[in-house]
Amino acid sequence: DQSNLTNSKRGFCLQAVYRHANAEWSPLNQDYYTCSLQGIPAGWRDTYQSGIRCQWIDVTSIDTSIQSYIAPLYSSLNPDGFLCEGTPQPDTWVRTEFNTTCCSSQGCCGNSNETQCCGGEPVDRVGCETWEGAQEDNVSEVMVTLPLSGEGQVTEKCWNSTGSWGEKRDCGLKLHPKGKYLTCNKPGQQVALKNVISTDFYQVVRVCEASIALRSGLACIWNDSLANVIISHRDEPRDVHFICPPKRDSIETGGRFAVYFGPLFTELTLGDVSWSSIGQ
Repeated sequence: DQSNLTNSKRGFCLQAVYRHANAEWSPLNQDYYTCSLQGIPAGWRDTYQSGIRCQWIDVTSIDTSIQSYIAPLYSSLNPDGFLCEGTPQPDTWVRTEFNTTCCSSQGCCGNSNETQCCGGEPVDRVGCETWEGAQEDNVSEVMVTLPLSGEGQVTEKCWNSTGSWGEKRDCGLKLHPKGKYLTCNKPGQQVALKNVISTDFYQVVRVCEASIALRSGLACIWNDSLANVIISHRDEPRDVHFICPPKRDSIETGGRFAVYFGPLFTELTLGDVSWSSIGQ
């Protein structure tokens, strides 16, 4: 009876939505763009919004303003056995410790209206004759480094798989010592770095949003940059225009940005990039 549904399905599809590796072994075209055919080809990834609950670990409270932070990251796959690693037992259900009431205490994924469930009904999983040693490869631990504030993938060394040249690369750049945390006074409106010059061969200048909560720049990839230009020592001083970051919430009220730069080819010398002021 479609007019009297008492349950609902919550799920997602695995789709290739972003090609992050600009390399020969990563195809330009791929077939996994609908739920009808799911998969991820080499060099592609499925990107989730940061607001989706339980998809990320909040490390905002860790202070990396003076030095980087290194710690182990532990991962346990399928700890509750909802995925059958063995032989499924059709029409056999095993009661779990879960229920359909969204918890609202500390440690929960969230308690917004979008994540609440009602009823408090028990949750069962399909019976499974689990393979011997199935859990042995479900646990992993890796050392993770949180870089200095304002640094990230963009400021890391380039590798053969990522490419090492061009203004669109997402590696091999530096956080400008005078552009770590700058202010533009008109959030949501066009502003400019005035009279940008370089004293060396072609340099990439990338403008990224900055966080008020972190008091640092967000080392943005090319797709997320506010501006991304090439400056030559042969050029006259030029203005680099971009939209001053708008307000996001009561904390991130906008108006903060950072400047990253680097040689057009990583094999070349890191030049000196400067500007006279921030204006329109």
